[in-house]
Amino acid sequence: MRKIFGRRYGQIEAVDCEDAEIILVVTGTAASTSRYVLKELRSQGEKVGILKLKMFRPFPKDLIRKHLSHAKKVAVIDRNFSFGASGIFAQEVRAALCNHDNHPKVFGYITGLGGRDVTPEIIRQIISLQRKHLSRLKKVSGWG
Repeated sequence: MRKIFGRRYGQIEAVDCEDAEIILVVTGTAASTSRYVLKELRSQGEKVGILKLKMFRPFPKDLIRKHLSHAKKVAVIDRNFSFGASGIFAQEVRAALCNHDNHPKVFGYITGLGGRDVTPEIIRQIISLQRKHLSRLKKVSGWG
């Protein structure tokens, strides 16, 4: 792409992750909704960031580690799930971080199934849950 069109698209896009205590990992249109909520929360002094995955395979595990390693909590918003497990992206993010010391707690949230919208209210609820929980959730949380 870069040679032909002069454009380069990275595997991920990090927004305000440098000082974030809570980072949302999102894909697709959920990223736009998350950015809207992020601006609102940042203006209130909240340390929240977004990591948008633009490519699933090969999974950008080194970039994931780089951007998420300092966060306290990571909320992965999946619009998919694996039967008998959690969201597919949440599993991959956990796998990328699991063998490293002091990695953040990773929470999986499933929402937007069947093309349903991921609304700003859902994003706010997820961030609110992140503020409240001190340890991993015992089950996968899902909305719509």
